[in-house]
This record gives sequence, C-alpha cells and structure tokens, in this order.
Amino acid sequence: MFGWEFPPHILGGLGTASYGITKGLSVQPDMQITFCLPKPWGDEDKSFMNIIGLSTTPVVWRDVDYDYVKQRLGDKMSPELYFSLRDHIYADFNYRLTDDLGCIEFSGRPKTCTTKSTTIPSWQASLPASRSSTSSTPTTGSPIPQAFTPRA
Repeated sequence: MFGWEFPPHILGGLGTASYGITKGLSVQPDMQITFCLPKPWGDEDKSFMNIIGLSTTPVVWRDVDYDYVKQRLGDKMSPELYFSLRDHIYADFNYRLTDDLGCIEFSGRPKTCTTKSTTIPSWQASLPASRSSTSSTPTTGSPIPQAFTPRA
C-alpha cells in the first residue's frame, strides 16, 4: 500500500485513514502488509506491518559497509532489508541523482513551484477569454500573470 503519511506524524487526514485501513487488513489471518512512505520518521507503529521508506530504498547499487548503513538509516529501515533490496537491483540507474546509499531523496512534503512565469499552452490559446487565465484573449506564448503560476 502506498501513502503520504502515517501516525504519529499527521499532516492531514490521509495518515489516519491509512492507519485504519492497514490495521483493519492486519486482522486477516492471511494478510501481509507493506506500507510505502516517501520518508518515514522511524517511530511509526510497525507491530502489524512492514514500512518501507522510498527515500531509503536503493535504486543504484553501492558498495557500503553494514555498520555504515545501520548508522545512516537508524530506525527507518533495517540494514538486512536495505541489503536485500540492493542485491535485487537488475537495471543500471547510475544516471539518477542518488545519495551515498544509492537512494533517491524524497522530502516527504509537496514542493512549491518557484517558476516566475510560464507560457500558455497552444491548446489553451483557443479558449474563449472568459475561460482563460487572463482577461484578454490569450495568444500562444503569452505570459501568464504571476498570480496564476501553476504549482508542482
């Protein structure tokens, strides 16, 4: 199961819902649950499921020491799970920007677009003025005012 947050760290309502769903599924006798988070804190309740942090999952094979992995990952992932995942990398993702463990860092929070301006896509230029983001009829390539800059 994939989610954005999990108790005790709640930013909205998704963490509470995720907890209820996973806790409910865990009472099924034949159920094994793995919950994937962008960046776990390490203090989540793992008594009834596995939690995998996507920011601690290796995508590039790195030759690292067991003790170093244990020190770097702390309570977020066991070194055994890290090495198990690392040893099953079958593609070359060295072109990706990764950290010293071969992982892609996730912030755990949505990022805000910092672009100052953008252009109206050509399909949007044909919309009537009342439906466009500017008060006059847009033309392809005309800038969108700062107030309408899209967020990532």
